[in-house]
Formats: sequence, C-alpha cells, structure tokens
Amino acid sequence: MTANNVKRNLCLYNESEPSCYQEALGLVDRLMAAGFDVIHDAAQLDSHTDLLLLLGGDGFLMETLHELDYPEQPMFGINFGSVGFLMNTKECLPDVVKLFQSGTFEVEEHPVLE
Repeated sequence: MTANNVKRNLCLYNESEPSCYQEALGLVDRLMAAGFDVIHDAAQLDSHTDLLLLLGGDGFLMETLHELDYPEQPMFGINFGSVGFLMNTKECLPDVVKLFQSGTFEVEEHPVLE
C-alpha cells in the first residue's frame, strides 16, 4: 500500500473510553487538515474506503471487524486497551498523518479466526 492509496479512511473508536474519544477527534482533525477524507459511520464503508482506522483495544478491534463482516480494506489500529498485541501503541499518534502521507508503513496479512 502506498500513500496514494490512502485517501478515504473510516475512523471508528471505542466510545466507552474517554481518552480514546479525545484522541480520535484530534487525529481526525489532523487527517482532514492534511487533505484526507475521513468518515465516521460504518454504514458508509464501501469500495472507495481505503483504510479502517480503529482506536480502542484488541477486543474493540475484533468486535468491529466482525460487525463489518471482515472487510477487505487494511486496518490500522491504535491501542487504548490493556493488551494491544494486535495494534500499534499510542506513541504512534503524533506520526500517523506523516505515516499515511509518506506510505512508510507495511500491510501485514493475518488469517481470520472463526
């Protein structure tokens, strides 16, 4: 995946975690200021969505992917939970916009457990 491929993002966050909500708002503002299209409604997920941006814990990630019927789009997760082995740490937040602009991230394939 390259920077040219990441233009429209679906950003979802764990609404029961106040710090997650605040960070999501700030991140969305920074992404939009940088020219990214950010949607917040899972019902708007379609083939024009390039990336799922999920802020929460591993449980939130797994639940969200299940609710979205395991979409084809890559997912970038930021951990706000207690385990977080499936997600990036919060320390990446200041660099997410640059990361998406530059395309300096790798997409890893993981099998879906059912």
